[in-house]
Amino acid sequence: HSSYSSVIGTNYVPSQEDLVCLEALLAEPQLQLAQLESEIARVQALLESLFRKRNSVKEYIKAHRALMSPIRRLPAETLSEILVHCLPGDRYAVRDIAEAPLLFTGVSREWRRTAVSTPALWKSLH
Repeated sequence: HSSYSSVIGTNYVPSQEDLVCLEALLAEPQLQLAQLESEIARVQALLESLFRKRNSVKEYIKAHRALMSPIRRLPAETLSEILVHCLPGDRYAVRDIAEAPLLFTGVSREWRRTAVSTPALWKSLH
């Protein structure tokens, strides 16, 4: 609290002397505010850096966990059968990269090789 607390929010008009006192009264809080804003900016920059590092580590983990995926160990014959069962059952397959069988060719080199060498995937393509 200050000696001016009781007049804050009123129509009080400060005198010249009051203005000088108010300037002196605000010097320290203004300095403190500048220091706090500087510290906040520093912490925000640090936080952004930490978020970037965290995302990088997450991507590293994700990429390397994918190497451990059980689907990578499936024999090509088993993968081929799975892909055939993914074909639409109610209509002919269409030439659309977002649908089976063309969709399978964009997953990985191994899936592309398996899909291309599975004639049953392509016999109903229109």
